[in-house]
Amino acid sequence: MKQKIILVLASILLVGCGAATWGNMSQAQIGSWQSAGITVENYQAWEEAGFTPEEAGKWNSKGVDAQEAAQWTKNNFTFDDAMVWKDSGKTMKEAMEARSEGLEPIVAPTAAEPATEAAEPTTK
Repeated sequence: MKQKIILVLASILLVGCGAATWGNMSQAQIGSWQSAGITVENYQAWEEAGFTPEEAGKWNSKGVDAQEAAQWTKNNFTFDDAMVWKDSGKTMKEAMEARSEGLEPIVAPTAAEPATEAAEPTTK
């Protein structure tokens, strides 16, 4: 019985050791990451890639993980530039090739132009 308890406790400790933690962060730092939508499971990847919580949150909100965001920034794309290229359907490699040829992505209009009514024909 004693051995069973020891085995159960040991397995709990081993499982607990693999759990992600916020490390030695203050509550304010943890709050910054959480406010940016970054979880305890992935904040470390963002931090190791050199992103602040705010930067990570922008990329993350667009479905871009830390590794991909780091590649875009490593290749001199800002967040906004990368999103325009991605929104135009280009991969980072395609964006790099197009940019090296002097091309820019096509930016879709952000708001629809107000519809104008056609003038009624005039009669003489």
